[in-house]
Amino acid sequence: MNVFTNNSSQPQTVVLTQTCIGDIEQFDLNNDEICLQTGAYIAHTPGVKMGVRWAGFSSFFAGEGLFKLKLSGQGQVFFGGYGGITKKRISGDFVVDTGHLIAYSPSLSMKLKLAGGLFGSIKSGEGLVSNISGEGDIYLQSRSVSGLVSYLSSKVR
Repeated sequence: MNVFTNNSSQPQTVVLTQTCIGDIEQFDLNNDEICLQTGAYIAHTPGVKMGVRWAGFSSFFAGEGLFKLKLSGQGQVFFGGYGGITKKRISGDFVVDTGHLIAYSPSLSMKLKLAGGLFGSIKSGEGLVSNISGEGDIYLQSRSVSGLVSYLSSKVR
């Protein structure tokens, strides 16, 4: 990880970017936490602590890793997504495609499941979805990298 410090008395600018084309979101931590999916993290200011949170074996088998990045403390966190980013407040149950979820409140409970059951998922080609429950915020990206790969691979053959 790179650390940038302004050692002058003049204001300086740091330009943030990410590997894919899309929005960058600024999240203000005020002694709370946020979890990020793999690849979403870009930067944070002093006062923010980085850690990991157990994501479970189902997340690993879904190709999303055993752990999620958890940021806590006080400061600003910058994360990005492919396409636009939408913030949604969850109160109760919500189902979302795993490829579109990029950040969420750690207070939310999340379970992975097949989109249409075993037979329906195989027949339709749909993959896994996250069944989210509780109260908190989620951030969704409007596009998914896996969707782009599927589209392009069908055109190349």
